[in-house]
Amino acid sequence: MAEEVKKRNYRREYGTSVWHWCKNCEDFPSSNYTIRHFSPKYGDLCPKCNELQEAGSCDES
Repeated sequence: MAEEVKKRNYRREYGTSVWHWCKNCEDFPSSNYTIRHFSPKYGDLCPKCNELQEAGSCDES
């Protein structure tokens, strides 16, 4: 079965391995970051962003 691909903006601060996608996450990088438009193939997804997503309060705009 094909892996579902979700287009969203993921940010990772340079020098870290954690990817963020919720702008209202307290760790969402606002400077010195790289961006990907699809789920990253390396690094870790932010657990705080995941919690916000599951609670329906993630700001992806």
